[in-house]
Amino acid sequence: MSRKMLALALVLLAGCTAQASKQEPAPKPAGKQDPAAEPVTFNKHVAPILWSNCSSCHHAGAVAPFPLLSYKDAQKRAAFLRDVTATKRMPPWRADPGYGPFNGAPHITDDEIKTIARWVECGAPEGDPKDLGRAPTYQEGGWKLGPPDLVLTMPCDFTIPAGGPDIFRCFVIPIPVTEDKIVNAVEFHPGNAKVIFHAGFVLDNKGQARKKDGEDGRPGYTSPDGPGPGIEPTGNLGGWGLTTKTRFLPDGVGMPLAKGSDLVLWFHYHPTGKEETDHSELGIFFAKKPVTKFVANLGARTKEIIIPPGENRHRVTCESAPFPVDVTAMEVSAHMHFVGREISAKAVLPDGKTVPLLGIKDWDFNWSELYEFQQPPRLPKGTVIQVEAFFDNSDGNPRNPNKPARLVTYGRNITTEEMLGCGVRVIADSADDLKAIEDATKKETQKQKEAFSALTDIEGKKHTILEWKGKSAVVLFFIGTECPVSNSYAPEYVRLSKAFAAKGVAFFGIHPDPEVTAEQAAKHAKDYGIDFPILLAPTQAVTTQKGITIVPEAVVLSAEGTILYRGRVDDRYSLDGKRREEPSVHELEVALQAVLDGKLPPVLETKPFGCPLPEARKQEDETSRKGS
Repeated sequence: MSRKMLALALVLLAGCTAQASKQEPAPKPAGKQDPAAEPVTFNKHVAPILWSNCSSCHHAGAVAPFPLLSYKDAQKRAAFLRDVTATKRMPPWRADPGYGPFNGAPHITDDEIKTIARWVECGAPEGDPKDLGRAPTYQEGGWKLGPPDLVLTMPCDFTIPAGGPDIFRCFVIPIPVTEDKIVNAVEFHPGNAKVIFHAGFVLDNKGQARKKDGEDGRPGYTSPDGPGPGIEPTGNLGGWGLTTKTRFLPDGVGMPLAKGSDLVLWFHYHPTGKEETDHSELGIFFAKKPVTKFVANLGARTKEIIIPPGENRHRVTCESAPFPVDVTAMEVSAHMHFVGREISAKAVLPDGKTVPLLGIKDWDFNWSELYEFQQPPRLPKGTVIQVEAFFDNSDGNPRNPNKPARLVTYGRNITTEEMLGCGVRVIADSADDLKAIEDATKKETQKQKEAFSALTDIEGKKHTILEWKGKSAVVLFFIGTECPVSNSYAPEYVRLSKAFAAKGVAFFGIHPDPEVTAEQAAKHAKDYGIDFPILLAPTQAVTTQKGITIVPEAVVLSAEGTILYRGRVDDRYSLDGKRREEPSVHELEVALQAVLDGKLPPVLETKPFGCPLPEARKQEDETSRKGS
């Protein structure tokens, strides 16, 4: 089923809490109703229920595909309304009891659900026109928060093709402000909500994004990860999804906007089956009162996701870095794709106490809510977020887009890959605390990127994970110039690279010893006939991140950097150093073939034999001295 169809089906009866027109709020049903006490009609009993719980999304110009304001609107969908309210699919609310409480939770009661069912049983009568109250009114196409102080619009229409992979596109929009400002709210108007899975609004006052704008001959540029590598955001104005609620921040709280900034408006588009266009805009509202506190984002996420086909309860966890300052949690959200099933998140305080943040037992990708705490919890410096999730990658999962089920690893494609994360939008107590959070976030991001962004080849060219995009898999051979075991495998490295390169597998050799020079590595590659790129590791970052202590060792990665296999190439050497004439098991080759077949390697890790790296030798010598 296409995302468009899913969205259309699931927004039915959406009990969104987006603000209705200020002109006329929806009336609330008076007291409990007994369906058996009198004939149930639309005008007297059902209309007030729909107006209070459904029409804020179900009116012209809103996210739902049809209105639910009139008798005609409801009568032709009567059975459907009964079914989706009885099963509590609608109004949509995924957070489990015991978390929160959250603002905006739908308040449709069991009695109201029974009233709708009784109305359908009675033939869905309209009733006496005198019983019908005044329906809420909505301003179609207007700004829910009132006229913005500034409206920023995409430079032109952007076309999304009918099919193909998801599209990740950024647009750079200059912001015409001549002095630093504080933003109190933003309101996003999607040009075509059917194709936008989500959008993000980041700031850049260094001109970084402008350099990429139009690099492929079209407005904007492609980036699979927010504003993209090499671009360090200088501010953040939030984001948008199908269920995003528009609101002002509390008094005294804001988001900084430096003069000279560009808005980098980034989108995750999902094709609908027909060609579509988008021309979105963002309204910005400046703070009118003094601001001393600022919004920031913290969270936990992981790329270590490998979900074998057939597993219906695959557990994945992740944890955030410790919070650098005290904060107040304002909102919490979770993120998975279609095979996600359950997720829970908690804050673990420095004293060991825990604060439940969010739990969802029936995850639905199409309703990724941002949950606002009614009583925002205070989270002290040193707090960490811990997340536990379960994925159902079986054929029995009706939401699994892959039939038959296939191996699923980390990635942003919503139909073939998975993600796991939990974000907490927090309030920092001061500008200094905001900077501390931003600095800590940059440090953590740099730590994750450092292992590969710092690698150069023997010709001085830098290599990053971006060049892996589109590859079926990536093989890293950790090798050594002076290790006889490593050198004996050189013919096998070359054979495997020639056999699998044509199948979309990229091969790199890495010298993890920081003392190896480019000249030495180049001579070694020439002497042993190695013709794939050879990289140097001037620091221990890559070996530390991947846990490499011995050469040779092979690591198989997905294009997103998830480890699928690591260990020896084959069983030519036993762990005591004895060598077979011919290997009996080719673990690396078997692992690669499994990945190409969309399966998990039968063996995920083996213990390599070879020569310890300098740091490992140093630790061995120190251990030996202590023991003697």
